[in-house]
Amino acid sequence: MGATGDLSTGKIFPALAELHRKNSDSVACALRSDYALQNQSFSVVAVSRRPWSDDDFRDFLGREKYDAGFLKNVHYKTVFFDSCLGSPELKKFLKSFGNAKFIFYVSMAPTLYETALKCMKKNSLLNIGDSKILIEKPFGLDLKSSRKLNSLTLSFLEHKQIYRVDHYLGKDALRALTEIHEKSSTLSDIISNKNVASIRVKIFEDFGVKDRGASYDSVGAFRDVGQNHILQMLSAIAVTPPKSRHGISAAAWHLARAKVVEALETKKIKLRRGQYIGYTKEKNVSKNSRTETFFSIQTYFKGGKLKDVPVILESGKKMPKREASIEVKFKNGEKLDIPVGGEAYEHILESATLDRRELFVGSKEIFAAWKFVDTVLLRFKKTKLKIY
Repeated sequence: MGATGDLSTGKIFPALAELHRKNSDSVACALRSDYALQNQSFSVVAVSRRPWSDDDFRDFLGREKYDAGFLKNVHYKTVFFDSCLGSPELKKFLKSFGNAKFIFYVSMAPTLYETALKCMKKNSLLNIGDSKILIEKPFGLDLKSSRKLNSLTLSFLEHKQIYRVDHYLGKDALRALTEIHEKSSTLSDIISNKNVASIRVKIFEDFGVKDRGASYDSVGAFRDVGQNHILQMLSAIAVTPPKSRHGISAAAWHLARAKVVEALETKKIKLRRGQYIGYTKEKNVSKNSRTETFFSIQTYFKGGKLKDVPVILESGKKMPKREASIEVKFKNGEKLDIPVGGEAYEHILESATLDRRELFVGSKEIFAAWKFVDTVLLRFKKTKLKIY
């Protein structure tokens, strides 16, 4: 759903094409015994509102960009989720695949999630075969709406069918940190107030909002990446991994990461907000916009193993350099700098097929993040917006 959007065309479809390539490569499959789609064919059904045919959508994607074998398995269906027009036809088409496994990927403006989910519920779209749903971030626009959206999904889906996406969990650095924590408690023991002087998490981009003017202007930098990517990066390094003799469950990971966010101070903090020059001239951005494109939050842990350790959370667009990293400064003067980069959607899609739920976001994490963000946003309204 949302097949014609920037995220779908820029990230999701290239990742699907790469998975198809690997699935077609017998050598690649042989080298990886855990490969999710080994010897399995898969098709992609793109859904959006434009009145197109399969060939129209393939042309839209760009035939020169994709292998013909992949495009042959890409189909297109028109659905208007606000009226559910086209939904019965979509359901009929999906049933033609027989006893298949279905992954519904919802990638559209977050304000449309509730409408789309209600339509899917009404037409029992996720009652076809073995179905699961991937819901792109942000899950809700504040704590209240996230709880409402969660209740809606659980009203017609089982918990095990719901995968909330934050693609940063699919980044190599965060996956590596998860694996390190699973194998040993050594890193967790080191990352404590006995050793750590401060932690800084940042996501800087050297470009502006591009074609995201309308959606970005309605949320701002903090809700766009602070509520999700930034906090997931912090949790990846600061988490106290659950203990288990038989492997750590996804639910345990979700709770452990939520506890990191819950330990952050929200009252005694220092804030900075900024907006890059020319932002109000971007397409679909209000001329009088006071939306931040940069933020810096200085807080600290009020409890837990990192009690009293300062934390800096930062992100901005149109910055001098593009970089994303986790920086840990130690009391002995040493520093650990973890770059967080690379593509992630291939890992996300593959993890969904493997039911690796620890690489997705749990409801407790969502609620903890929004509770933190909602509190900080109240302070944002009183913080001067500086032009940079």
